[in-house]
Amino acid sequence: MVQTKFKILNAFVMGLILTICCGFQSSFWFQLTGGAPGPQLWILVLLYLALYRPYLSAMGLIYIFALILKSFSAVPLGILWANLFILVSLTSFIKSRFFWSNTRYFIIASVAFSVAFNLSSYFLSVGLEENAASLSPFTRLAEVMLTGLFSAPMYWFLLKIDHWTLPEVMETQRVGP
Repeated sequence: MVQTKFKILNAFVMGLILTICCGFQSSFWFQLTGGAPGPQLWILVLLYLALYRPYLSAMGLIYIFALILKSFSAVPLGILWANLFILVSLTSFIKSRFFWSNTRYFIIASVAFSVAFNLSSYFLSVGLEENAASLSPFTRLAEVMLTGLFSAPMYWFLLKIDHWTLPEVMETQRVGP
């Protein structure tokens, strides 16, 4: 019962962090930098869930969190869900082959996840929409690089949240830098 309460608390806090990250990227970042592309901080939250949760748990949370993402984006929900399904499945497959729990792995995974998100978004849009999204390689490259730069502090922050909200699980998994 206590562990279930901690899992619910953790899911709520992760959803709140995702909402804050989306808000930061969609409005506050442009107030700071003008029209410069921003880091995809919300991708880091989804990647963390995909790496540090069992597959079905991560998939369920990410599908629910897609509803939060949808409120900050013009991407159709079906394409967003398909994209996230592809990315979480790919992450789970790679995680089952090789995985180590530290900051360097998270940085590498965040850059790869961001590239995969941009590519799968583009190809899903081209394949499913009449008015497809443009590739915009320089904008997407800037987003990927900024996401990689922000990944280390975000990893530490999300790890601290997990230690605070899931103390029993974190002790058994020995997750850390």
